[in-house]
Amino acid sequence: MYLMGAVSQREMEKIEQECIGMDSFKYAWLFDKRRDARKRGITIEVLIASQTLSTSRCAFAVVDTPGHLDYYKNTISGIALGDCGLLVVPAVWVSQSDEMAVVRDQLVTAFTFGIRQVIVAVNKMDTVEYAQESFDQVKTEVAAIMKSTGFVPEKVYLIPVSGWAGDNLIQKSTRMTWFDGPTLIDALDHVVSPRRAAEKPLRVSLLEAYKISGVGTVAVGRVETGTMKPGTTIAFSPTGSISAVQSIEMSHQAVTEARPGDNIGFSLAGISAKELKRGYIASEDLRDPARQAIEFTAQVVFAHLDGLLSVGSTIVVHCHTTRVTCRVKSIFAKLDRQTGTVVDGNPKHIENGDSCIVVLVPTEPMTVEAFREYPSLGRILLREENCVTGFGIVKSVKKARKATEFTSLLAFSRLSAPLTVGSDINVRCRSVQAVCQVKSIVAKVDGPTETVADAQPEFIDTTASFIVVLEPKQPIFLETYQEHHLFGTIFVGGSTDVNSGFGCVKSVKT
Repeated sequence: MYLMGAVSQREMEKIEQECIGMDSFKYAWLFDKRRDARKRGITIEVLIASQTLSTSRCAFAVVDTPGHLDYYKNTISGIALGDCGLLVVPAVWVSQSDEMAVVRDQLVTAFTFGIRQVIVAVNKMDTVEYAQESFDQVKTEVAAIMKSTGFVPEKVYLIPVSGWAGDNLIQKSTRMTWFDGPTLIDALDHVVSPRRAAEKPLRVSLLEAYKISGVGTVAVGRVETGTMKPGTTIAFSPTGSISAVQSIEMSHQAVTEARPGDNIGFSLAGISAKELKRGYIASEDLRDPARQAIEFTAQVVFAHLDGLLSVGSTIVVHCHTTRVTCRVKSIFAKLDRQTGTVVDGNPKHIENGDSCIVVLVPTEPMTVEAFREYPSLGRILLREENCVTGFGIVKSVKKARKATEFTSLLAFSRLSAPLTVGSDINVRCRSVQAVCQVKSIVAKVDGPTETVADAQPEFIDTTASFIVVLEPKQPIFLETYQEHHLFGTIFVGGSTDVNSGFGCVKSVKT
């Protein structure tokens, strides 16, 4: 980026001053701004470069991702933001090393998330005296890994480079005349922009949210589908929080519209940065808004599963920028990996090598979409013990309902004062909390039997259980306890009594 002019001489000189005594890190520090990352000499977090890398026919937003296994969960979020991949591997290659495992996982992740265009830069050729033998060895091993993960090596550029000395970055290297392929910038110039779904409802996957002095709350993410403009009213899933877009920026430049594929920062009104997290989805409030998943059916393939998975087992699921542990609710079928036909209609467990249809239940709030409707939000990666074990697509999603009114059976262990019609109650379902107003008190009942002791009592206290109709003042997503225990269990408290009671949802109006 420095050679292409995306980084100014002044900025480069500033970096050089900051890394005196650690000169070999000066180019890495263009991206690594965090103090801990610089101290350890590794990338820790995902970073979207403020500069755009432009070739003769393309403009690239550069996303830098960690390469260290300890931070692979962040790597996955970064890869999910990309259209094409630039894989950098060292010219000194050790077979069966941890580096090989990381490269395999990175390629599996890229393929799972729909990336089909990858360029491989074999870096540090200066450390092996630009030897063709070193390049050929790395090329052979990387090509084998690529083939095993779904890529076609013959369609991938593998380029020997020296990032430090500048060989084969922009101009052909005079020290590697044996290589007749393109330079790195020429290879990037051949990347084809994928088709975009601008006509579909808006979906933006969030990477981060910040509070910026003088601006307010700013969210950073990628537009997956649809378009976003200043003034758009958006809802954030899984919480249902509502906000209005005030302004949009790309590469620190204000824009009037963001389209699919754009990595953007957008300022928001009426919402705190603390209310937004990585993995949330922004969508238009009135046009097919995204909603929290109660459970989803997925077709998955396990390639590196250690042991067996059965009903009740848990596994970490990555989808777009989110990461949530999910529980296996049921295993519908095992499939033939070549034909997709059912080979076992009622399997008791899943083992390595299996292709299967499973129902997964998130243990925390999560937003996914069916692959056929929103492909980038319907691709999933499965991990276990810091290793990518499988991948697949979401076939269908059962989504939580946004309640406008709901009836619950409640019991309080403590209250500072009795509650009456019109009182506010804090209601929490999973990690989503909303203030709800008591619309009516239907009955005072015996808890275990629900025998009515008093029809339409005047107040709620701690002496018994109560059937109550509540009206949310803030978004909350619920199901009846009978339909889904997780989404039908609530924790409640008065305006000053947090978590002073609990209950179950008996009915929901939407």
